[in-house]
Amino acid sequence: PNVAFVFNEPLRMRSVRRGTRPFATKGPVHVPVHGREVRGLLIKTKDPAAAEAALREWTTIRPLTVADVTGFEPDPAYARKAKRRRRAANLWLAATLFVLIGLPALVELANRADNSSLVP
Repeated sequence: PNVAFVFNEPLRMRSVRRGTRPFATKGPVHVPVHGREVRGLLIKTKDPAAAEAALREWTTIRPLTVADVTGFEPDPAYARKAKRRRRAANLWLAATLFVLIGLPALVELANRADNSSLVP
């Protein structure tokens, strides 16, 4: 994202055209949902200078500061749901990696152990 909108008060979303969820994120990712209140939006534009020129007539434009975003937290129910989903996704990823990588490695080690016990 190269443009951030930070609202003075939370706004209830009516619709979002498109949201992207990165594959491997360390923290929660919050895609705006219809009916949920949001404190800001991050978007990506091909021409940030043109976006800035167009928005300058409509609102205040200034650099984003740490104080602008320190108090942003999702509601507790949403945070619990996101944590459960991340945990489930990580467990599925771990199981898949074990089947694809770990299991063949264990079979190979077992085969080597069997072959080495046959050597006098």
